[in-house]
Parts: sequence; structure tokens; C-alpha cells
Amino acid sequence: MNYLAHCCLVPPTAEALAGALLGDLIHGPDLSALPAEVARSVRLHRAIDRYTDNHPYVIAAKNLLQPPLRRYAGIIVDVAFDHLLSKDFARWHHEPLPSLAAKVYAAIAQYRELAPEATRGRLDYIVSQRLLERYENPLSIGRALMGIGSRLKRNNPLAEAGPVVLPLLPQWQERFERFYPELIGFAEEEWARLVQINR
Repeated sequence: MNYLAHCCLVPPTAEALAGALLGDLIHGPDLSALPAEVARSVRLHRAIDRYTDNHPYVIAAKNLLQPPLRRYAGIIVDVAFDHLLSKDFARWHHEPLPSLAAKVYAAIAQYRELAPEATRGRLDYIVSQRLLERYENPLSIGRALMGIGSRLKRNNPLAEAGPVVLPLLPQWQERFERFYPELIGFAEEEWARLVQINR
């Protein structure tokens, strides 16, 4: 899942919200330098990514893409699923999106320095562009994929993915609606497990 979903799947504390984003930026097994709840949230982020990548509904969504985009299907589906989450946000989350987004931006301001220096610009971009509120527009999918593609080291077709993705959204909607409740349940259980083992 992409930024928005990760922020929805943790407790709404500054530490957990920061960790939900830092999970994409901090690598390696040693998280001892992080505050405990930030580290727990980073671990949850990684567990969510593994669960998502191997889930049958997500795999089915990826398989709807043809080469050369199939190679980047994980990235594309992650971004598209954040759009599907955003456009019907009240159905999936108890807090209004602007309120959650404000908490996320405040968490970034508080914990920005925990990110590797070279990656802090990504956090700044999330805040300056108010990225979490922009996912509702389906055109945001193409813009997000273009930005991701520009950060990848090798040449890739993500800049041209938007027009291909939009016709697939109805089929992905069906898969998302089946997958996301299962993901919520997994995240809740995994968070409780992480709390228990770190007491």
C-alpha cells in the first residue's frame, strides 16, 4: 500500500504516523535508534507490505497489467489502491481525511530528522503538496506514478501509466473492497503482536 493506507493502518499517534511513512525510508533490521512506537510502526509498515504483496486479490489486480507495466505492477496497484481508499474514505476510516492528514503533517514536522538526510525531501514534498488529500482525484494516480518513475534509477514507463490505469479502476475497485477489510484485520493483529513482544 502507499502513503495514505499506511497512515490509516496505525494508531493515530504522532509516533505511529511518523513510522508509517518512515517505513519506506529507513532500511535494515536495526531500529534501535528510533523511539519505541516509531520503530513498531516501521515494523508494521514492512509487515503490511509483505502481506499485501502476497495477497491473492492484490496479485489478481497486478495481473491485469500488461508488459511493460507488469514489471511495475506493485507500485501501480499501491498508488491506485490509495486512490480507491481516498475516494470513499468515510467508509473505511472513522476520522475525516483532512483531520488525519493534518496529524500526519504534524508528525512529519516532529520526526522528520529521523529519516535519512537524503530522503527528507520526500517527506517535505508530502507536506508541501498536501499529498494525502490529493489521492481522491483519479488523475492523481498518473501524477504520482510520474513522480515515482522520475526517482527510479533506470528508465521506466511509469510516466505513461496513467491512461492505462484509469480504465482498470472498476476492476481494481472490486478487488480492493475485498482486500482492504482483510488488511485492516491483519494490521490490527500485527500491531497487537508487536506491542506484546516489545513490552
